[in-house]
Amino acid sequence: MRRKFIALLLVATGLVLVFGVATASETEQTSTVVPNQPPDGAEYVGEQTCFQCHGQSYRDWQQTPHAMAEEPVGCESCHGPGSVHVETAQSTDLSDPNSETVRELRQTIVKTVDAAVCGQCHAVNDAGERSAGYLPGTDLSAVFTLADPANEDVFWPTGHEKLPGTQYNGWVVSRHANALPTITEAGFAREECLACHSTDFNFQNPTFEQDVVTLENAQFGITCVQCHSPHGALAEPQLRFEAYDLCVSCHTGTDLGNNPIRVGGTVHHPMREMFEGISFLGLDPNPSPHFANEAYGPICSSCHMPQTVVIDEENSAASHTWLVIIPTDAAEGQPDSCTGCHSVERNPDNTPENLTFVIEDIQEDTMGRVEDIRAELDPIVEEQGWDPEAEEKSEAQLTAERIHTLVSFVEADGSWGFHNPGYADDILSEAEDLLDELFDLIEE
Repeated sequence: MRRKFIALLLVATGLVLVFGVATASETEQTSTVVPNQPPDGAEYVGEQTCFQCHGQSYRDWQQTPHAMAEEPVGCESCHGPGSVHVETAQSTDLSDPNSETVRELRQTIVKTVDAAVCGQCHAVNDAGERSAGYLPGTDLSAVFTLADPANEDVFWPTGHEKLPGTQYNGWVVSRHANALPTITEAGFAREECLACHSTDFNFQNPTFEQDVVTLENAQFGITCVQCHSPHGALAEPQLRFEAYDLCVSCHTGTDLGNNPIRVGGTVHHPMREMFEGISFLGLDPNPSPHFANEAYGPICSSCHMPQTVVIDEENSAASHTWLVIIPTDAAEGQPDSCTGCHSVERNPDNTPENLTFVIEDIQEDTMGRVEDIRAELDPIVEEQGWDPEAEEKSEAQLTAERIHTLVSFVEADGSWGFHNPGYADDILSEAEDLLDELFDLIEE
């Protein structure tokens, strides 16, 4: 029952990694939460004043594009006016960093993971203008209206950003921006989910009980500073880690191998395991052709962050909607997620229509096979009434649970086979063979 792969481009060029195809305009914008605000009466003091206490942060910042900009983006651009902070520090005993007086000092300067801080510069309105009058820690939407996603001067018809400096416009409609409400509003959230769904949880300072971030008080989803470091970074462009490592730190079904997939479990977000073809439940490893191609193989951002932002004739920048662009969906002149590598110059068969056909064929076949397996498996499980917590399980129950885990891996990956067509085929073929065995066991 294995799929007969279409040879067109797939083997020759390793076409992988397309899913989640929706336009950004279909996604609801998130509201801006107001974090700690600048103290009343605070005035700007300049980054040289900050340097006196925060020397290393200042030196790191000096190496960043922020510092080298024509109009440098200094400390107070993101942390707000610092005069009250400086004055308070001069009269505060700093010998005990865990003291309440030190906590009070920290409250005199804005330190937030709110993406609106970045949005004051990295966003435009319908006229293509930046915000004016925004203070870090306040509500950006109170002083600035983002461009309408239907504005084709700012966005491509697919909803991806077109103008430079529109990262916030793209991010605000993304699943990253909405990562927190996706779990809190669904009613199944647990504290451990916050590690991949809340940047304020990840950046919290738990020294003081009142500052601990929980499901009840978390404010933000995955914001800019989860991936980017404004003070300087280990990788370009101001990334905290290499891009692929950042993505798979959350998009992994095994917690980067620390939590193995077990029979009967429902797999969660195994994008890394699917793409790398990592063995589970005894399956042979089968890496995606893209992952196995160390010479020029793409990573997550190659397809999920297409270079749609036009800077000039020679330079472009990545979209921050994280939505793939199918070749036939791209407007004239718009980059898509495939043809930057799979171009007609390299292979005359790499037309947008052919590439889209390969994508849709793999995804439709995978969806159909999953639906067929579920249509036969789920009624059996319901009819048998097996206890998933039972200490002793029959061979039939264990077989059914194994099938469920295999299928949930493909479902939770989200690409419907396209992150790694060969491995998805292996997994579903194993599930289909086990389903035949299950029928025999039920009949015995």
